[in-house]
Amino acid sequence: MNLLDRGKLFTTEPELNRALASEMRFDPTATQTLMRDIIGITGTGPLESVTCERADHANLDILVTFEKAKVGVECKIGHQLSRAQWEAELEAVDHLIAIVKDTSDVPEEAVSAGVLVCTWRRALSVFRNSRVGIDDVNSLNDEKRIARRQLLSMNLKDSVPAGWSYEEKDGDGGYPSVIITSDFLDPDRRRWIIVQIERSRSSDGYIANVGVSVHPDDFGHSATEPEWLRLVRELGRSVERFLAGTEFPISTTPGKHRRNKDGSPSPSTYKIQAAREFNLPLHYATGYTNSYIGVRSNPLTDEDLTAAGRLFLSAAQTARSDLEKYLADERD
Repeated sequence: MNLLDRGKLFTTEPELNRALASEMRFDPTATQTLMRDIIGITGTGPLESVTCERADHANLDILVTFEKAKVGVECKIGHQLSRAQWEAELEAVDHLIAIVKDTSDVPEEAVSAGVLVCTWRRALSVFRNSRVGIDDVNSLNDEKRIARRQLLSMNLKDSVPAGWSYEEKDGDGGYPSVIITSDFLDPDRRRWIIVQIERSRSSDGYIANVGVSVHPDDFGHSATEPEWLRLVRELGRSVERFLAGTEFPISTTPGKHRRNKDGSPSPSTYKIQAAREFNLPLHYATGYTNSYIGVRSNPLTDEDLTAAGRLFLSAAQTARSDLEKYLADERD
């Protein structure tokens, strides 16, 4: 029966998770088959209970309790299984299963730590006349999952310079990104360069960012030019020069700011105020004031992503060298 015939019942991951839990409880024999024959968990004894979202067990999506074992099930469509999740959940149960659309959706570190992986298709295959099907799974939005896979396809990890760090992360709202952080520009100043290539929050594409790290105490009214602003100006000039004439010049869209909910100035408000007062081009004042300020690309398509990612990483390396020379001249 196709999705049109069935009608769409599940619109969120939690709804789909509860539907799977219902199938597990309704058909304990199939659940035993899933655990034993498909996932490889044996010696559990008879099934005793199936419950959802157990706060006393690391908020697992599904807790399957057998006579001799507790099995946790974490179900994912668009979101990623985070390190904090799998570490807490592995402590709470004897076995932890991640049910995902594709086995590659689970980080290798999680598998190495002991997380068992099963696809939705294989999991649902054991339930005869199941009230939830793969068409229900495919009807849920998985744009973030697709974006995450697209970002990983850049294969930037091997291009990261020695001393720099590489991280794959889901930020606020689950927007996936790749974050590359340089070594210290100057340990006394607590500054480094950050490259973030992320799923755009305002379009269907991606954005590449390069910025100088900032800290909460950088913001507030300043009678003199803030140090972070001088460094951002030098970084912006360096990256703009490097990318000029390439297929991916930096964006000329100015950075924005918002006040706090109570109307008081936010760090981003002070960022724009300082940029205007000390003549920092506003398109150098993009980024996130809880992390970095710098420049960004125009929106990037899937086809642009790998080439643009490598160019922005190279531009960041050049900017790292230029800023090191700038700081040395400043000290002299």
